[in-house]
Amino acid sequence: PEQYALFERNENYWGEKPSFQYLRVEVIPDVNTAASAMKAGEIDLMMDSTQITAELYREMEAAGFMVDAVPTTSVSSVSINTAGEITGDLYVRLALEYATDTEAISQGIYGGLQEPATSYFSPEVPYTDTGIEPYSYDLERANELLEEAGWIWEDGEAARVKDGRPLEIDLIYDSSVTRDRDIGLILQSQYAKAGIQMNIVPQDSQVYRQNWAAGEFGLLIYSSWGGSYEPYATLAAMAADGDKFNTVQKGMSNKEELDRVMLDCLSQRDPVKLQENFRYIMESFHREAVYVPLTVTSKLGICGGQWTGMEMDSSQDSIDVASLKRMGE
Repeated sequence: PEQYALFERNENYWGEKPSFQYLRVEVIPDVNTAASAMKAGEIDLMMDSTQITAELYREMEAAGFMVDAVPTTSVSSVSINTAGEITGDLYVRLALEYATDTEAISQGIYGGLQEPATSYFSPEVPYTDTGIEPYSYDLERANELLEEAGWIWEDGEAARVKDGRPLEIDLIYDSSVTRDRDIGLILQSQYAKAGIQMNIVPQDSQVYRQNWAAGEFGLLIYSSWGGSYEPYATLAAMAADGDKFNTVQKGMSNKEELDRVMLDCLSQRDPVKLQENFRYIMESFHREAVYVPLTVTSKLGICGGQWTGMEMDSSQDSIDVASLKRMGE
Protein backbone atom coordinates (compact mmCIF):
# COMPACT_ATOMS: atom_id res chain seq x y z
CA PRO A 1 0.00 0.00 0.00
CA GLU A 2 1.05 3.57 -0.67
CA GLN A 3 2.59 5.18 2.40
CA TYR A 4 3.27 8.83 3.05
CA ALA A 5 3.41 11.45 5.78
CA LEU A 6 1.09 14.45 5.64
CA PHE A 7 2.04 17.66 7.44
CA GLU A 8 -0.40 20.50 8.09
CA ARG A 9 0.65 24.13 8.41
CA ASN A 10 0.68 25.39 12.01
CA GLU A 11 -1.36 28.59 11.94
CA ASN A 12 0.00 29.55 15.36
CA TYR A 13 3.66 29.27 14.34
CA TRP A 14 5.60 32.38 15.40
CA GLY A 15 7.78 32.62 12.28
CA GLU A 16 7.14 32.72 8.56
CA LYS A 17 4.52 30.17 7.60
CA PRO A 18 4.54 28.16 4.36
CA SER A 19 2.35 29.47 1.53
CA PHE A 20 0.63 26.06 1.29
CA GLN A 21 -1.52 24.35 3.89
CA TYR A 22 -0.39 20.74 3.46
CA LEU A 23 2.94 19.07 2.71
CA ARG A 24 2.87 15.44 1.64
CA VAL A 25 6.17 13.55 1.96
CA GLU A 26 6.67 10.20 0.26
CA VAL A 27 9.76 8.01 0.03
CA ILE A 28 10.29 6.77 -3.53
CA PRO A 29 13.22 4.31 -3.46
CA ASP A 30 13.93 4.44 -7.20
CA VAL A 31 15.22 7.84 -8.28
CA ASN A 32 14.17 7.36 -11.90
CA THR A 33 10.61 6.64 -10.78
CA ALA A 34 10.68 9.85 -8.74
CA ALA A 35 11.98 11.81 -11.73
CA SER A 36 9.25 10.41 -13.97
CA ALA A 37 6.65 11.40 -11.38
CA MET A 38 8.07 14.93 -11.31
CA LYS A 39 8.00 15.20 -15.10
CA ALA A 40 4.38 14.07 -15.02
CA GLY A 41 3.53 16.77 -12.47
CA GLU A 42 2.71 14.22 -9.77
CA ILE A 43 5.31 15.57 -7.32
CA ASP A 44 6.74 19.06 -6.86
CA LEU A 45 10.08 18.51 -5.15
CA MET A 46 12.69 15.78 -4.84
CA MET A 47 15.70 15.97 -2.55
CA ASP A 48 18.48 13.49 -1.87
CA SER A 49 22.22 13.23 -1.19
CA THR A 50 22.97 9.74 -2.51
CA GLN A 51 20.58 8.63 -5.26
CA ILE A 52 20.25 11.63 -7.60
CA THR A 53 22.98 11.24 -10.19
CA ALA A 54 24.84 14.05 -11.94
CA GLU A 55 23.29 12.90 -15.22
CA LEU A 56 19.75 13.14 -13.85
CA TYR A 57 20.48 16.47 -12.19
CA ARG A 58 21.72 17.97 -15.47
CA GLU A 59 18.86 16.41 -17.43
CA MET A 60 16.22 17.93 -15.14
CA GLU A 61 18.01 21.29 -15.20
CA ALA A 62 18.02 21.25 -19.01
CA ALA A 63 14.31 20.41 -18.97
CA GLY A 64 13.57 23.63 -17.09
CA PHE A 65 13.29 22.34 -13.53
CA MET A 66 14.81 24.40 -10.73
CA VAL A 67 17.89 22.67 -9.27
CA ASP A 68 20.29 23.35 -6.43
CA ALA A 69 23.34 21.62 -4.94
CA VAL A 70 24.49 22.47 -1.42
CA PRO A 71 27.55 20.95 0.32
CA THR A 72 26.64 19.24 3.59
CA THR A 73 28.86 18.50 6.58
CA SER A 74 28.99 14.81 5.65
CA VAL A 75 32.17 13.47 4.03
CA SER A 76 32.61 10.27 2.05
CA SER A 77 35.89 8.51 2.79
CA VAL A 78 37.73 5.20 2.76
CA SER A 79 38.40 3.84 6.25
CA ILE A 80 41.56 1.73 6.43
CA ASN A 81 41.82 -1.13 8.91
CA THR A 82 44.92 -0.08 10.83
CA ALA A 83 45.11 -3.52 12.45
CA GLY A 84 44.66 -5.44 9.20
CA GLU A 85 47.12 -8.10 8.07
CA ILE A 86 48.29 -5.93 5.16
CA THR A 87 46.80 -2.51 5.96
CA GLY A 88 48.45 -2.60 9.37
CA ASP A 89 51.59 -1.56 7.48
CA LEU A 90 51.79 2.24 7.69
CA TYR A 91 53.66 2.38 4.38
CA VAL A 92 50.75 0.62 2.65
CA ARG A 93 48.27 3.07 4.17
CA LEU A 94 50.39 6.04 3.11
CA ALA A 95 50.66 4.60 -0.40
CA LEU A 96 46.87 4.36 -0.56
CA GLU A 97 46.62 8.03 0.40
CA TYR A 98 48.99 9.10 -2.39
CA ALA A 99 47.47 6.72 -4.96
CA THR A 100 43.96 8.18 -4.58
CA ASP A 101 42.89 10.78 -7.14
CA THR A 102 39.86 12.40 -5.53
CA GLU A 103 39.38 14.83 -8.42
CA ALA A 104 38.74 11.85 -10.70
CA ILE A 105 36.04 10.64 -8.29
CA SER A 106 34.51 14.12 -7.97
CA GLN A 107 34.23 14.48 -11.75
CA GLY A 108 33.76 10.87 -12.80
CA ILE A 109 31.08 9.91 -10.29
CA TYR A 110 29.49 13.21 -9.32
CA GLY A 111 30.07 15.43 -12.35
CA GLY A 112 31.69 17.99 -10.05
CA LEU A 113 28.59 18.27 -7.84
CA GLN A 114 30.62 16.91 -4.92
CA GLU A 115 33.95 18.61 -4.27
CA PRO A 116 37.06 16.62 -3.26
CA ALA A 117 37.40 16.30 0.51
CA THR A 118 40.58 17.07 2.42
CA SER A 119 39.80 15.53 5.83
CA TYR A 120 37.59 12.97 7.56
CA PHE A 121 35.47 15.86 8.85
CA SER A 122 33.99 18.70 6.84
CA PRO A 123 35.86 22.00 7.42
CA GLU A 124 32.52 23.35 8.66
CA VAL A 125 32.62 21.02 11.69
CA PRO A 126 33.81 23.01 14.74
CA TYR A 127 37.48 22.69 15.76
CA THR A 128 38.36 20.11 13.10
CA ASP A 129 39.86 22.43 10.46
CA THR A 130 43.36 22.58 11.94
CA GLY A 131 45.21 23.59 8.79
CA ILE A 132 46.85 20.22 8.10
CA GLU A 133 48.03 19.91 4.49
CA PRO A 134 46.16 16.95 2.94
CA TYR A 135 47.93 14.22 0.99
CA SER A 136 48.13 15.05 -2.69
CA TYR A 137 47.69 12.63 -5.58
CA ASP A 138 51.24 11.44 -6.20
CA LEU A 139 51.47 8.02 -7.84
CA GLU A 140 55.25 8.16 -7.95
CA ARG A 141 55.43 8.69 -4.18
CA ALA A 142 52.96 5.83 -3.61
CA ASN A 143 55.20 3.46 -5.56
CA GLU A 144 58.31 4.69 -3.75
CA LEU A 145 56.77 4.01 -0.34
CA LEU A 146 55.81 0.47 -1.29
CA GLU A 147 59.29 -0.21 -2.65
CA GLU A 148 60.80 1.10 0.60
CA ALA A 149 58.54 -1.22 2.59
CA GLY A 150 59.72 -4.25 0.63
CA TRP A 151 56.71 -4.72 -1.64
CA ILE A 152 58.30 -5.84 -4.93
CA TRP A 153 56.52 -5.45 -8.26
CA GLU A 154 57.80 -7.95 -10.81
CA ASP A 155 57.27 -7.33 -14.52
CA GLY A 156 54.02 -8.77 -15.78
CA GLU A 157 52.52 -9.26 -12.30
CA ALA A 158 49.24 -7.58 -11.33
CA ALA A 159 50.23 -7.03 -7.70
CA ARG A 160 53.33 -6.44 -5.66
CA VAL A 161 54.61 -9.23 -3.42
CA LYS A 162 56.35 -9.28 -0.04
CA ASP A 163 57.56 -12.48 1.63
CA GLY A 164 55.51 -14.50 -0.85
CA ARG A 165 52.27 -12.64 -0.06
CA PRO A 166 50.56 -10.51 -2.73
CA LEU A 167 49.51 -6.94 -1.98
CA GLU A 168 45.82 -7.77 -2.17
CA ILE A 169 43.19 -5.86 -0.19
CA ASP A 170 39.39 -6.25 0.04
CA LEU A 171 37.20 -3.15 -0.11
CA ILE A 172 33.76 -3.72 1.42
CA TYR A 173 30.77 -1.47 0.90
CA ASP A 174 27.06 -1.40 1.71
CA SER A 175 25.38 -2.83 -1.40
CA SER A 176 22.32 -0.62 -0.82
CA VAL A 177 24.50 2.39 -1.71
CA THR A 178 24.92 1.58 -5.40
CA ARG A 179 27.18 4.55 -6.12
CA ASP A 180 29.84 3.13 -3.80
CA ARG A 181 30.42 0.33 -6.32
CA ASP A 182 31.26 2.94 -8.95
CA ILE A 183 33.66 4.61 -6.52
CA GLY A 184 35.21 1.21 -5.86
CA LEU A 185 35.81 0.64 -9.57
CA ILE A 186 37.68 3.94 -9.89
CA LEU A 187 39.77 3.20 -6.79
CA GLN A 188 40.50 -0.30 -8.08
CA SER A 189 41.89 1.19 -11.29
CA GLN A 190 43.92 3.82 -9.44
CA TYR A 191 45.45 1.41 -6.94
CA ALA A 192 46.37 -1.05 -9.69
CA LYS A 193 48.81 1.59 -10.98
CA ALA A 194 50.72 1.21 -7.70
CA GLY A 195 50.69 -2.58 -7.81
CA ILE A 196 47.85 -2.88 -5.29
CA GLN A 197 45.19 -5.45 -6.14
CA MET A 198 41.91 -4.30 -4.63
CA ASN A 199 38.91 -6.61 -4.58
CA ILE A 200 35.45 -5.00 -4.47
CA VAL A 201 33.14 -6.85 -2.06
CA PRO A 202 29.47 -5.74 -1.84
CA GLN A 203 27.69 -6.73 1.37
CA ASP A 204 24.18 -6.22 2.65
CA SER A 205 23.84 -3.55 5.31
CA GLN A 206 23.81 -5.89 8.31
CA VAL A 207 26.78 -8.00 7.20
CA TYR A 208 28.70 -4.85 6.23
CA ARG A 209 28.31 -3.39 9.72
CA GLN A 210 29.10 -6.71 11.42
CA ASN A 211 32.32 -7.13 9.47
CA TRP A 212 33.22 -3.51 10.10
CA ALA A 213 32.84 -3.97 13.87
CA ALA A 214 34.73 -7.28 13.78
CA GLY A 215 37.61 -5.86 11.77
CA GLU A 216 36.93 -8.25 8.88
CA PHE A 217 37.92 -5.84 6.13
CA GLY A 218 40.89 -4.10 4.62
CA LEU A 219 39.14 -0.99 3.34
CA LEU A 220 35.57 0.25 3.53
CA ILE A 221 33.62 3.15 2.07
CA TYR A 222 31.62 5.23 4.53
CA SER A 223 29.97 8.64 4.62
CA SER A 224 30.21 10.44 7.98
CA TRP A 225 27.09 11.43 9.87
CA GLY A 226 27.48 15.17 9.45
CA GLY A 227 25.07 17.65 11.04
CA SER A 228 24.69 17.86 14.79
CA TYR A 229 26.42 14.50 15.30
CA GLU A 230 29.76 16.03 14.45
CA PRO A 231 32.21 15.99 15.95
CA TYR A 232 31.32 14.80 19.44
CA ALA A 233 29.09 11.78 18.76
CA THR A 234 31.68 10.52 16.30
CA LEU A 235 34.52 10.96 18.82
CA ALA A 236 32.51 9.10 21.47
CA ALA A 237 32.03 6.18 19.07
CA MET A 238 35.70 6.18 18.04
CA ALA A 239 36.77 5.98 21.69
CA ALA A 240 34.27 3.25 22.64
CA ASP A 241 35.88 -0.19 22.75
CA GLY A 242 33.93 -2.60 20.57
CA ASP A 243 32.36 0.11 18.44
CA LYS A 244 32.94 -0.23 14.70
CA PHE A 245 34.47 3.26 14.56
CA ASN A 246 36.94 2.20 17.23
CA THR A 247 37.84 -0.96 15.31
CA VAL A 248 39.21 1.05 12.38
CA GLN A 249 41.77 2.69 14.68
CA LYS A 250 42.88 -0.41 16.62
CA GLY A 251 46.30 -0.54 14.97
CA MET A 252 47.23 3.10 15.55
CA SER A 253 50.49 3.49 17.45
CA ASN A 254 48.97 6.08 19.81
CA LYS A 255 45.46 4.59 20.15
CA GLU A 256 45.41 4.65 23.97
CA GLU A 257 46.37 8.33 24.17
CA LEU A 258 44.07 9.18 21.27
CA ASP A 259 41.09 7.67 23.10
CA ARG A 260 41.94 9.69 26.20
CA VAL A 261 42.07 12.93 24.21
CA MET A 262 38.83 12.18 22.33
CA LEU A 263 36.99 11.45 25.56
CA ASP A 264 38.35 14.65 27.11
CA CYS A 265 36.75 16.61 24.25
CA LEU A 266 33.31 15.40 25.36
CA SER A 267 33.51 17.31 28.65
CA GLN A 268 36.17 19.93 27.96
CA ARG A 269 34.92 23.53 28.26
CA ASP A 270 38.13 25.43 27.67
CA PRO A 271 38.14 26.42 23.95
CA VAL A 272 41.93 26.66 23.88
CA LYS A 273 42.30 23.14 25.29
CA LEU A 274 39.64 21.89 22.89
CA GLN A 275 41.58 23.30 19.95
CA GLU A 276 44.75 21.59 21.24
CA ASN A 277 42.86 18.32 21.56
CA PHE A 278 41.46 18.51 18.05
CA ARG A 279 44.84 19.34 16.59
CA TYR A 280 46.22 16.20 18.21
CA ILE A 281 43.29 14.14 16.91
CA MET A 282 43.45 15.42 13.34
CA GLU A 283 47.26 15.15 13.22
CA SER A 284 46.98 11.56 14.46
CA PHE A 285 44.46 10.65 11.75
CA HIS A 286 46.74 12.23 9.15
CA ARG A 287 50.10 10.90 10.36
CA GLU A 288 48.77 7.35 10.75
CA ALA A 289 46.90 7.49 7.41
CA VAL A 290 43.67 6.11 8.87
CA TYR A 291 41.20 7.67 6.44
CA VAL A 292 41.32 8.55 2.74
CA PRO A 293 38.91 11.50 2.29
CA LEU A 294 37.03 11.31 -1.01
CA THR A 295 34.30 13.94 -1.46
CA VAL A 296 32.11 16.31 0.53
CA THR A 297 28.53 15.08 0.22
CA SER A 298 26.16 17.49 -1.52
CA LYS A 299 22.42 17.64 -0.99
CA LEU A 300 20.72 17.89 -4.37
CA GLY A 301 17.29 19.40 -4.86
CA ILE A 302 15.04 19.43 -7.93
CA CYS A 303 11.86 21.49 -7.93
CA GLY A 304 8.93 21.83 -10.33
CA GLY A 305 8.85 24.89 -12.56
CA GLN A 306 5.73 26.29 -10.94
CA TRP A 307 7.65 26.91 -7.72
CA THR A 308 10.28 29.44 -6.68
CA GLY A 309 12.46 29.99 -3.62
CA MET A 310 13.94 26.52 -3.04
CA GLU A 311 16.45 27.17 -0.24
CA MET A 312 18.57 24.39 1.25
CA ASP A 313 21.14 24.46 4.04
CA SER A 314 24.09 22.19 4.84
CA SER A 315 22.02 19.63 6.76
CA GLN A 316 21.44 16.42 4.83
CA ASP A 317 17.74 15.90 5.37
CA SER A 318 15.98 19.25 5.68
CA ILE A 319 14.67 22.10 3.56
CA ASP A 320 13.10 25.45 4.45
CA VAL A 321 9.56 24.81 3.20
CA ALA A 322 8.52 28.36 4.11
CA SER A 323 10.76 29.65 1.32
CA LEU A 324 8.81 27.77 -1.38
CA LYS A 325 6.30 29.90 -3.23
CA ARG A 326 4.10 29.20 -6.22
CA MET A 327 4.92 31.31 -9.26
CA GLY A 328 3.01 34.57 -9.09
CA GLU A 329 2.49 34.53 -5.31
